[in-house]
Amino acid sequence: MSKGVFNIIVQDERILLVKRKDLPLWDLPGGHLDPEESEFDCAIREAYEETGLIVKPKYLIGKYVIEELDDTQFVYKSNIESGELIKSGPETKELRYFNLNYLPLFMVPNRRRQIKDFQDKNENKEVMIKEKFLIRLLRKIL
Repeated sequence: MSKGVFNIIVQDERILLVKRKDLPLWDLPGGHLDPEESEFDCAIREAYEETGLIVKPKYLIGKYVIEELDDTQFVYKSNIESGELIKSGPETKELRYFNLNYLPLFMVPNRRRQIKDFQDKNENKEVMIKEKFLIRLLRKIL
């Protein structure tokens, strides 16, 4: 089973997204939960590693379970405490703020839904995600 923790970081009505180095897709800052690490600590660590920002998770937007992949993703609304954006990093090709209503075309699957849940002011939502055939195929290829 894999678990990941991701951050929604919004400033001036714009959301911070990370362009990944391994795939040409935009993603929320976040990543794999280490053994015996809390979700809260993982959110802070991953945001710093990928963005250079020190964040504080404010609340859990949702827990998203993809049964076919045995994957659980926790998405937090996080606030910037300090730090400065990095230009790039080991996992980060690029960082950019996007208008919440004009997200990039190429994003990691399910991120739009998670961002929409944030915009709809959801908290502690639990969602079972059924991967569409095309998404499953793309994951195998990539």
